[in-house]
Amino acid sequence: PLQMTRAAIAAASAAAERVVREDLQGTLGLLLLTPLGPRRIARSKWAAAVVHAGSLVLCGVPVLAVCVYLGGVSAWDLAWCFSTTMALAALAAAFGLRASAICRTVPRAAVLGFVYLLGYSLLPLLLLFAGGWPAVFLSPFAHPVWAVVAIAEGRGSIRPGAAGSILEFGWLSATAVSFLVAWLLSKSTGRLIEKRAAAPPSLTPAIEVPVVLRRDKVMGPLVIDTREVWEHDPLLWKDLATRWGTRATTDGRKLFAIYTTIFMTLCWLFTRGHSLGMLLFLGSCFTVLAVAAGASLFASEKEGRRFEMLLSSPVSGPSVVRAKLLSGLLAAESLILIGLGAGATLAWSWWAGPGGARVQRGVFTLFLGFAYLLSAAASLKADAVPGALLAAAGILGVILLAVPLLSSILGPGWNVLHPAWVLEPLYQGVGDEKEALERFLVFACVYGPACGGLVGGMLWRFDRIMGRM
Repeated sequence: PLQMTRAAIAAASAAAERVVREDLQGTLGLLLLTPLGPRRIARSKWAAAVVHAGSLVLCGVPVLAVCVYLGGVSAWDLAWCFSTTMALAALAAAFGLRASAICRTVPRAAVLGFVYLLGYSLLPLLLLFAGGWPAVFLSPFAHPVWAVVAIAEGRGSIRPGAAGSILEFGWLSATAVSFLVAWLLSKSTGRLIEKRAAAPPSLTPAIEVPVVLRRDKVMGPLVIDTREVWEHDPLLWKDLATRWGTRATTDGRKLFAIYTTIFMTLCWLFTRGHSLGMLLFLGSCFTVLAVAAGASLFASEKEGRRFEMLLSSPVSGPSVVRAKLLSGLLAAESLILIGLGAGATLAWSWWAGPGGARVQRGVFTLFLGFAYLLSAAASLKADAVPGALLAAAGILGVILLAVPLLSSILGPGWNVLHPAWVLEPLYQGVGDEKEALERFLVFACVYGPACGGLVGGMLWRFDRIMGRM
């Protein structure tokens, strides 16, 4: 799972900037003047993103090859592991490229590409209402993630000729279907690229000063009044007014909130809020969005060559860091996600009692805050948004996916890093609120100082960049 997640993030991030950078540099029209057609351009960019992700996948071949040599892992296991990984990377690259042809900024394209990939992965669950259980039965033959789930539920090691469910061999067709779907998506993206190049160049919109209506008297006429720049915190005002999420329309934000609420409601109806796995799945989705929000704080300024202007402004380093962090939390899209996250914790803790509900909210808030601060620190260190995304996603992937393996080898002490370890007592038979609270205190003692250390590290890093250290 760690390898598949990392490869998918790398492919989507690499593809999300292919068309956006061509458009920002003004070379997209020149590219279409070459003998290459739009479809061939799209396929070439998709292939480049797949090769970029494939280089990361190939780095893991020697490690697993040693495991095959030592025993315990067969060559058949090696085959389905890397086949499904490359299939998921191909899908992620195709969705990321399509998002890049639609969006105007790299962070927005990366988030949209992840949303496309997540929606395609959850398509069998939606087809369950239309086709019943046969739709779920066929999913391991069409999607690499569901193929891996079928293998995990069957036997850990699949060998040819061994008795087992036919679902465990679904990865063979899932790989072929995934590459076919990715190839067709990249082919259709050529039309979007051609349409974008033919469109008039988009100018960076000026900052719109919010306008409010007030009355001079109780029954007087309406008078237009403008809100001036916040004199006490102009940098925060600028960040809130120029974030990429502000370009989305109000209807778009409402539709996103409505569709997400419907999806969460369906997830709750399946489990009635008693499934730890479903809560962790929703938490991982919110974690990806928190990482995307934090990764665009500083790296986007560097990509647009506005970081030097920020450094030359008469604002102290702590004020800049504070304004950046607050702008990521107070933006309209962030407030929508915070409200949805609060609703998810309430829906999955209604049965746990006051103590259990507080523990779930605390774990949810603390880990998402850590993910947001980690990606913000990576954004300050990296030169581009994809680099910050990969760095933060890699660290979080190790915590969420590699920690359970380490705990089984080195001892249960490593479990304190995983949120599921804190919530397990609430979902085992009769909920044990006391044990869950004790685990949460240990969890908070780890992630609380970690969050403070990340903020301190960002202040130190920013002062170093400004030449004060």
